[in-house]
Amino acid sequence: MNQVHTSPGISVSDAYKGDIANWNFSVIDDLSLFEADKDILIVEDDLSTTKLFKVLISRFNENARVKSLGSSEEARKYLTYLIEQGLDGPNVALIDYNLDGENGLLICHLFDVYFPETKVVVVSSMEPEDIKKQIREKRLGVEFVAKPVDQEKMVYILSGQ
Repeated sequence: MNQVHTSPGISVSDAYKGDIANWNFSVIDDLSLFEADKDILIVEDDLSTTKLFKVLISRFNENARVKSLGSSEEARKYLTYLIEQGLDGPNVALIDYNLDGENGLLICHLFDVYFPETKVVVVSSMEPEDIKKQIREKRLGVEFVAKPVDQEKMVYILSGQ
């Protein structure tokens, strides 16, 4: 996170609400979580799931820098800080769909607008087809993994295969 970030010319609150007409829906296909040091953000309100993600990440990349946040409010504040300081976002973000009753896709909007280079993975135990439909409708450049997390599928997605 050492490069200077440029603003897309819209407010953080508008991006968070999803009030943007044109979304950048690029997903970096060749990102490899396991090749080098990576910055990884986990936004998950369930501590056991957060621990599972940390174990999975450390198993394949012990040099990864992992930051975990337990709510959408914490994530919003953290991303706003990065934006205001002109810093790059993480290489990877794992975001729970249902964060304290709030939709995790709102956090995905911030990534789509301000950090399109971040590989974003939404996780949820809710009905996968409904969530996938919302992702398509919002034209978000994110992946989806159902809970309980299939470790092989997560490794596949994160390695960019």
